[in-house]
Amino acid sequence: MTQMEFAKKNKITPEMEYVAKSEGIDVKKLMELLKNGEVVIPANK
Repeated sequence: MTQMEFAKKNKITPEMEYVAKSEGIDVKKLMELLKNGEVVIPANK
């Protein structure tokens, strides 16, 4: 499942918390930006 999919389900992931803290923004604001496709959290597996 992608971060966008989690955001659309209103589920905050550890990745979202990490990025929000690193960027100095509220995790809920980050989640809204993810939902709207305004930001992405790239990840490699």
